[in-house]
Amino acid sequence: MSVSLFPGVGAGTLLESTLLAETRSIRIGAIHRLDYSEAIVLTHDKWKFEAGGIPQYTFLLATARDIDGDSHDDDEVLLLRVDGTAPLAMESDLHAVREEALRAALSSNGDASPSVVLDINLDPFTKNRVSFTGLRCRILGTFYETDIDGRKRLDFGADVDNFYATSTYRVLKPIGDGLSEIASYLKPSEKNVERVRVGAVRYSATRRRAKVAK
Repeated sequence: MSVSLFPGVGAGTLLESTLLAETRSIRIGAIHRLDYSEAIVLTHDKWKFEAGGIPQYTFLLATARDIDGDSHDDDEVLLLRVDGTAPLAMESDLHAVREEALRAALSSNGDASPSVVLDINLDPFTKNRVSFTGLRCRILGTFYETDIDGRKRLDFGADVDNFYATSTYRVLKPIGDGLSEIASYLKPSEKNVERVRVGAVRYSATRRRAKVAK
């Protein structure tokens, strides 16, 4: 029986295997704020460390896909590019907490040297809270699946046709073959296009974390 008789059967599987699989991307956070042109990503120092760092202009992926759900309207992936940092809603309050801790250390220690005052150990709860940061990202477009001659192909549109509540999104950093798929992406067509290798993606001159993360 033809699969086409069952709308949605197999939907999202190509996105999952090509971009979102564990061997092709690693989760680094969630969406904090989102519109049609820009996304603010919430991340944490531990997650950035585990992903091998997040240099400026890194590609990120944002998806609201629920692979266990019945809806197929969310079978698309937003392509983001990191432009810089962004303040979070509670960031000023957290700065105030840290400043107060430094003032208390300065008042309670007879030695007012920087190594004594600035290197104080914050309690684990406060230290964890101040480790969250925001990334300002441009939205470059949307990856989705299309049918060409009965075959599922990965397609890309340079805009956003819909977005969901920010709490539904996962944000991932593409790695390995996942990053290669994005950097070497060609719009699908009926003609065979010969690829020519011209180089490799490199976001920064500092390569220590990139080498360790391989």
